[in-house]
Amino acid sequence: MRYGPGTATGTMLAVEPRSSGPTMPHRDGLFERVDTVAVVEAVYAEAADTEQWLGGLIRAMGPGIEHVATMASVFSVAGSTIVEAVIGSHGLSASELTVATAREVGPFTKAWKLCPLVMASAHSAVDVKQFGASQLLRGHGVEPADYVSFTAFDPVGRAISLAFALPRVAVPTAKDQRRAAKLAAHISAGYRLRSRQAVALSSALDAAAAILNPDGKLLHAEGPAKAPSAGTSLRQAARDIDQARSKQGRVDTDLALETWRALVSGTWSLVDFIDSDGRRLLVARENAPVPPPAERLSTRERQVVAYAVVGQSQKLIAYTLGLSVSAVSTHLASACRKLGVASRAQLTAALGWGKAVGATLPTKR
Repeated sequence: MRYGPGTATGTMLAVEPRSSGPTMPHRDGLFERVDTVAVVEAVYAEAADTEQWLGGLIRAMGPGIEHVATMASVFSVAGSTIVEAVIGSHGLSASELTVATAREVGPFTKAWKLCPLVMASAHSAVDVKQFGASQLLRGHGVEPADYVSFTAFDPVGRAISLAFALPRVAVPTAKDQRRAAKLAAHISAGYRLRSRQAVALSSALDAAAAILNPDGKLLHAEGPAKAPSAGTSLRQAARDIDQARSKQGRVDTDLALETWRALVSGTWSLVDFIDSDGRRLLVARENAPVPPPAERLSTRERQVVAYAVVGQSQKLIAYTLGLSVSAVSTHLASACRKLGVASRAQLTAALGWGKAVGATLPTKR
């Protein structure tokens, strides 16, 4: 069969708020009603530009969160500045939002690094009513009581923020934080993939390392993807994704999210492709994170360490990279041994990467 360009999947809708009145978020958590599978699908869906991509993420997540307004942006973690895109509801312009939110980005940067789901009321010394975004929204008859900022960052220093203005102060649950961390891993991978591609995600096969049926049948592979171990991992990942997206899989979205990992073997992302016969296939694209250089560490060790020094658990690092927890533990221990350190604080100091978290590195978790 000849594989050629396919058709776009999905339709982008305008970003508008979901009116909620005075209702509190669901008592079981902010994310209890979020279709996490739909959010992950939006991460890897085709979009013409970053603004449209951010809008798709808001549209996928928004219906499950009681909110009165939305905002989204891509900013620099180091500089705490908007670097690529910013969008908002209520017809707010990018320039208005950029200026209005600039002062709020800085105070949250540390909290965002350590926790992907942050409440403004709990992490800011500034009254929420005094936020630049609140002042803008007030002009549209909206008075937020709190903001939840959902943020995904990448070792290259970019962060993607999805913010929802809430009608009342709310507190995320531990389950919310776990869901947010996994969704953040996908959003970071999706942004990284978009940044690497000069064409839409679901078009052209020039960059494909492998092509699979949704049931896991490997149709084509090249380069490292031809290795038997890589083929096994890719086939299993394709089956896991297909199960997560099925009607039965969506019954338990937490299990589906756990099954659909952010990468395969620390190397590939699997994205939809519609072939010339109208069949949906999965294409494996190289999408490994590129952390800062470290002379004595291997590429995989640098990838693991990049997430460890900002506080991610070994279990979350394994999910983010698509590795086993034991593999992450081994790479982390090896990096520490090579550098002669025993804590994340010492590890960060030895490498000069960002700010130390300071938690002792266990041998296993």
